[in-house]
Amino acid sequence: MKFRVLPLLVCWGIVFCPNLETLAVQKTAPRCYKMRIQPEWSEDGTQFWYQNHLGVDAWEIVFVDAEIGSRKLLINTSEMKSHLQENNFEYDGAQSCKFYGISYDYDRHICSFTFQRQRYVFDVEKSELKLFGTSDIAHSTNDSQRLENDEARSENSGEHTEITFVNRTKLLLTYSWINSSGQSVAYGSIKPEARQSQHTYVGHVWEITDSEGGYYGRFRGHSAPISIEIRERVERKQRREPRNPRVSGMSSPDGLWLIKSEAGNLILQSTHTTARRELTTDGRPGNPYQFMGWSPDSLSIIATKVFPVEYEKVYTLESSASQGYRGILHQQHYALPGDEMTRYEWHLFNIEPEEHHQLDLPSIDFGRPQIHWTSDQTFVVPKYDRGHQRFRLTECNTSTQKTHTIVDEQSETFIWSAHGPSFSKTNYLKLSKEMIYTSEQSGWRHLYLVNLKEPDLMQPITSGEWVVREIESIDEENRQILFAASGRHADQDPYYLHYYRVNFDGTELTELTEGNGTHSIEFSPDRQFLIDSYSRVDLPPVHNLRSVIDGKLICPLEEGDNQELIEAGWKHPTVFHSAGRDGQTEIWGLITFPDNYDESKSYPVLEDIYAGPHNYHVPKTFRQSRWYEQETEAGFIVVKIDGMGTAHRSKAFHDVCWHNLKDAGLPDRKLWIQSAAEKFTGMDTSRVGIYGTSAGGQNAVSALLFHGEFYKAAVASCGCHDNRMDKASWNEQWMGYPIGPHYAASSNIDHAEKLEGNLLLMVGELDNNVPPESTYRLVDALIKADKDFDFLLLPGQGHTNGGPYGNRRRIQFFKEHLHP
Repeated sequence: MKFRVLPLLVCWGIVFCPNLETLAVQKTAPRCYKMRIQPEWSEDGTQFWYQNHLGVDAWEIVFVDAEIGSRKLLINTSEMKSHLQENNFEYDGAQSCKFYGISYDYDRHICSFTFQRQRYVFDVEKSELKLFGTSDIAHSTNDSQRLENDEARSENSGEHTEITFVNRTKLLLTYSWINSSGQSVAYGSIKPEARQSQHTYVGHVWEITDSEGGYYGRFRGHSAPISIEIRERVERKQRREPRNPRVSGMSSPDGLWLIKSEAGNLILQSTHTTARRELTTDGRPGNPYQFMGWSPDSLSIIATKVFPVEYEKVYTLESSASQGYRGILHQQHYALPGDEMTRYEWHLFNIEPEEHHQLDLPSIDFGRPQIHWTSDQTFVVPKYDRGHQRFRLTECNTSTQKTHTIVDEQSETFIWSAHGPSFSKTNYLKLSKEMIYTSEQSGWRHLYLVNLKEPDLMQPITSGEWVVREIESIDEENRQILFAASGRHADQDPYYLHYYRVNFDGTELTELTEGNGTHSIEFSPDRQFLIDSYSRVDLPPVHNLRSVIDGKLICPLEEGDNQELIEAGWKHPTVFHSAGRDGQTEIWGLITFPDNYDESKSYPVLEDIYAGPHNYHVPKTFRQSRWYEQETEAGFIVVKIDGMGTAHRSKAFHDVCWHNLKDAGLPDRKLWIQSAAEKFTGMDTSRVGIYGTSAGGQNAVSALLFHGEFYKAAVASCGCHDNRMDKASWNEQWMGYPIGPHYAASSNIDHAEKLEGNLLLMVGELDNNVPPESTYRLVDALIKADKDFDFLLLPGQGHTNGGPYGNRRRIQFFKEHLHP
């Protein structure tokens, strides 16, 4: 059964629409409920409420007291329907019963919501429902509710509420909405002693003025309706200028000087007088000086002299332009591996005395230069060498111009720095001259504490055969780190994320999440509590409230409900793992079977491959959409696998890709499929196809070139078929620098004569990611090798898997070559 997600703007149970009159009952697709908790915390951070959407016209409000660990239901749709009928609120029980703008007042224990354009309040303690009235409004004067900031503007929360203005003056008042850009939009007027109730949203700002130009303030909508009596004019505050205005990012911290760039040279200009000084005279527009930063004490300037390189161009031809009868030639500057890159050399300018020094710091010839000030007179410069085998962090003293190396990390393979690391290698601390450093020098990605004064004393913070994946926060006062890691649970998928806290000295490593799945967390405002949510591809999200102190479970919240999906025919993939090429390392992936899968029958297998070393690629979280619906309906079993050479396992696991992108983990993938076929006997390993896009396109072709005895058919879309023809930054990270014979060894083009099996190549003629000539040259090489293959050029398309047409052709191709 096919189903789709309707294009509704839904925020976890509340459907928002700018005009409630246009709302209509819409048929919704089957879905999973309780996918996410969106808490609305009390001001003291000890309580929160949230809404569960449970289907069409079905919801509930849940209240949680985090201090005592209690969870209770406040109201739900069924109860509200009963109250509406009992109180004759024009509801017959059969019509649609959608509620909007639900909110909860912690002090008065009332829920409010909008139904059929009417606002209602429900007293939870008395179990009473009544129409919204003046007695339910928190009354105040303009003095008590007026915002301090007279330039406040609206923030969009999407939560409905109401604000009432009562005119206690003798003048005609005008009320205006202040939008998120700060613009005033007049809505109407209020006569003396009249009141105006205005539907609005929490966070929206309204301004009151009178007919004589008087100003009464700006007011913000709250979760509970409020009423404001407008009485006295107030003086509109003028915008206060900073004591030492910063003219721009190029002005000194003390505000006295400004750096300007003119014709490639740097000029020092006083912000208070006409004083002006030329810092450089030898710069040129094609060889300029570039300002990098002021010292914190405003006494020194750091700049680089830029030796730019204009990269050569790559071209695409738009053959089927929408207008005219001529093709359009497009071009872009594009650096290929081995190309010369822009270089930056370091310069120091002292203000008093006037000095200019070229610094003995490593010039930057990959990426853009960066600096970080470690004191008023010292700064550090990070430097990655071309080829990513060396990282240095060098400190320089502006007073002495002396430099010394703090970190010099080298690798026989690569240091992962481009395309993928989810957090910085260097995390500088503000309260001490230290940094949290990330390294794989132990064979696993871990955290280290580096004293910048004594860098030789690098102390490990985390260690073991597992991987730090993310730094969530660093608490310098308590000297603790909260981070995410994977691989610490031997009984779980090694890619599942869990969250931990640890002291700077490595002690008291505390796990803050629990459950077999990959986790995400959300903190209370004061970070004393966290909502821990985890899921798997075969498990809907599970939500629990935990303590940030020790990870202790405070109370369970929700478990995702996917019964509606299951009844509609949805099936989750099967997670499978088996040993890779070394006979020990577990390789993880998933299998999706046809709905009518019969173990006694034989099914061809398709592998969806993407072996880019910048990540892992097998999904780990629950999703509601059908898995590989078109492929399984066509009678294929589909697998997706993370073989060796991909990221977030050990350094050795990752290093398999080094100088060797043709490997793509294919030896592990073949063993995995064979092992899976021993358990699921309907998998026919004599009929295995493979497909992918971009790096996956390269991988798919490599499967036929280097493993043609196993893979029988492949479809490759927009593939990078020779790493010398793709972007420098990505390919030099894994294939290194300079270019050597290993580039040719991994080239699909150079090995075209090895093709076995059936191949379909697709490419978008306007691909600006991987130049399409990579595919064209492979076509040329296959023709010269007298190989049979299919080629589909996609006019007007860019970097793509082919879209709907390409998908249809791909499935048709596999049916032709893999079905009996």
